[in-house]
Amino acid sequence: MALMDPGRLLAAAVVLVTLSACHTSMSQSQKGQTPAPMQTTLEQANSTAAPDNGMTQTPGDKYFAKEGAASHGVAFSIWANGRPITTIFTPGQSVDLTASMRGHANRIAVQWEKRSKNGAGTLTIGTAKHAAVTVTVDAHSAAKGQTTHTIIASQSPNSR
Repeated sequence: MALMDPGRLLAAAVVLVTLSACHTSMSQSQKGQTPAPMQTTLEQANSTAAPDNGMTQTPGDKYFAKEGAASHGVAFSIWANGRPITTIFTPGQSVDLTASMRGHANRIAVQWEKRSKNGAGTLTIGTAKHAAVTVTVDAHSAAKGQTTHTIIASQSPNSR
């Protein structure tokens, strides 16, 4: 009987250790893991579905960002899908975001910067019927900050 080459023996040991680490009986952290199909919510399922080519590439509804009338001393900057859209300084100001959004999943980032120590305000993003994101900055909030949200915008059928 011939002796096994030490290099092959080492390689075989590495393969066995690697495979044993992948064994399903070992406990794994659920944080960041994709949920099982039976545990997936409708929102999660829709967020990963591919857009329908028979539908528009833009949202079916108009989306707006509006700063609250009582806001003071704070500026909100809005980004959609990695691109800057606008900065709102004026209380009660409304901006149409529809042209900057897609007719499916949209990553919306709202940054704020207090212009005064007691700056406070609210920015709401959504349609005329539904508020999708509300960001509130008060006297206790950080001077600068950012929050990011995903908005699943409905699509309309393409007119052909």
